[in-house]
Amino acid sequence: MNQGKLKIYNRILKLSERQSIALHNEDMEELNKLLIRKRRLINDLEKLNSSIDDDVELYREVINKIKEVDQENNELYNELYAETKEQLRISRLQKDVHDKYYNSYNIAQEEGIFFDKRNR
Repeated sequence: MNQGKLKIYNRILKLSERQSIALHNEDMEELNKLLIRKRRLINDLEKLNSSIDDDVELYREVINKIKEVDQENNELYNELYAETKEQLRISRLQKDVHDKYYNSYNIAQEEGIFFDKRNR
C-alpha cells in the first residue's frame, strides 16, 4: 500500500468535511478556497495513480467516505443554489413592481396634468 496515496485520500476527506461546514455556514468564499485545494490534491493523486499500480480495494473505505460526504455536500449546495435563485427571482419581481408603481406616478408629474374646467 502506498502511504502517500492514503495520506492524500485522507486530506481530501478532511477537505470534504470542511466543505460541509462551509456550506452549512453559507461561506461561499471558504468553499471556493477548499474546492481549489481539493482539486490540487486530486491532480496529485492522478499523477500518483498513473505511476503506481495499487489495489483500489486498499483505499475503498476512505474513498467511500469521501463519496458520502461529497454527495451530502452536493445536495446541500443544490439546495442553497435553488434558494438563492428563488431569492433573486423575488427580488427582481419586487423591483419590477416598485419601478412600475412609482415610475407611473413620476411620468404623470413630469408630463403635467390637465384639468378641464369648462364643463362645470
